[in-house]
Amino acid sequence: RGISSDQRPKRPLTAYFRFLKENRPAFREKNPEASNMELIKKLAGAWKELPASQKQVYEEARKTDWQRYGEQLAKYKAQLTPAQAAALKEERRKQLAKRRSLRAKRELTVLGKPKRPRSGLNIFVSENFQESEGISPVVSQDRLF
Repeated sequence: RGISSDQRPKRPLTAYFRFLKENRPAFREKNPEASNMELIKKLAGAWKELPASQKQVYEEARKTDWQRYGEQLAKYKAQLTPAQAAALKEERRKQLAKRRSLRAKRELTVLGKPKRPRSGLNIFVSENFQESEGISPVVSQDRLF
């Protein structure tokens, strides 16, 4: 993270994640041999079957935490200098640009963008590599060149 973002207040947990955090140890005791994936699946099923009245408790806690978070965030932003605020904004802009470029690159690979043509060295090594199969890497490299 960048400038003074270590002091930035953390976003509060959602109702579901609060439920997971509170009930995970109990489910772990009941199912000590279960993997994390199985444990999460059981907890998700328990959340789905939880009545709305009990979910409301977690929702209320989430709302109060979000109000507290809003106050803390406003206080944090108020104590930032203009230079720090600009630096944080620039850092955020760079993160978003990087995320967009990664998403675009992933989309191109999914759509089947062709690869670059192979270089001469790549073709040479792939043709001669099969001849040096089963030999130590050092010896095979010496034989290739």
